[in-house]
Amino acid sequence: MTALARISRRIDQGAEVLTSALLAGVVLINGLELAARNLFNYSFVWAYEVNLLLAAWVYFVGMTVVYYRNADITVQYLTAFLPEGAQRIWVVACNLIVLAVLAVIAWYTWVLIELQTGFRTTGLGIPNPWFSAPVLAGAVLMAVHVASQTRDMLRRERR
Repeated sequence: MTALARISRRIDQGAEVLTSALLAGVVLINGLELAARNLFNYSFVWAYEVNLLLAAWVYFVGMTVVYYRNADITVQYLTAFLPEGAQRIWVVACNLIVLAVLAVIAWYTWVLIELQTGFRTTGLGIPNPWFSAPVLAGAVLMAVHVASQTRDMLRRERR
């Protein structure tokens, strides 16, 4: 196993732990909010912003798990009609396009984070870049997975 493949696997394991913990936090916060509203006619003012932040991290880091497992929706219908060698070329070409798109996403998210620096949410004062950071993290982590899978595919082709 290559170093890139080991890094990709560790990222996936970390993403599983992180998203599980964050999702448990979302469920707990929502459960407390529902109980407080129904039993005590009270609402936590911080629940919405915290849920939104945690959900963003769950979503964008969770997408990396899908990419690691190669479980995303791909153009398999077309790929199935291609000969084996052409299938690899097609998948590598698609992966290179995905890497380019992820690079653009990462770049513009970084620009957005720089613009948001210094701004905070109105409720709790959470720094606004914390809400954009999961997009950047997700793009970078997905790029590692796609690069690892592409490298492995190219290595298999040479053998």
